[in-house]
Amino acid sequence: MGEADFALPKVFQVSGYDLGMRIWDKRLGKRGIQVLIPRNTMLPATHSTKFYTTRDDQQRIVFELVQCKGEEKEVSLGNFAFGPIQNPRKNYPVELTIVYDAEGMVKVTARDLQTGQKMDQVWEDKDQKQMSQIAFWQERIQYKKVFISPLFCYYWYGMMPLLFF
Repeated sequence: MGEADFALPKVFQVSGYDLGMRIWDKRLGKRGIQVLIPRNTMLPATHSTKFYTTRDDQQRIVFELVQCKGEEKEVSLGNFAFGPIQNPRKNYPVELTIVYDAEGMVKVTARDLQTGQKMDQVWEDKDQKQMSQIAFWQERIQYKKVFISPLFCYYWYGMMPLLFF
């Protein structure tokens, strides 16, 4: 097998957790999570949905961004308050767009559909960012020889061995 026959596998970033908003589930009568970007979704990913005010005098909506792997491991990433709503009333629509990029950055944008007012909030996932940097360098290294063992892979790059266990 020559050097030209060897190709590195293509690396894709996927979301490691469900990403969504904490909501009040009227059907169950308790708090829940509305998943907007499911776990293992290929990144980058975008999802938009509408949320509505629940009172006539409600001047803002507070969103809580949550990541989880099932119900047992919920982690709040933080809150995001959108407002003031200029003409508050019950069932006033606010569009929420969540963008999860391959570097682990999550950007949430809330937009008033009637006035065009919008606000952004950004969160960064340090673990995802580190994995993106590893994938970046893996794609750019030209490997000259490959030795495969059941215990580890040994990649030889020029005179510097790189070990991956």
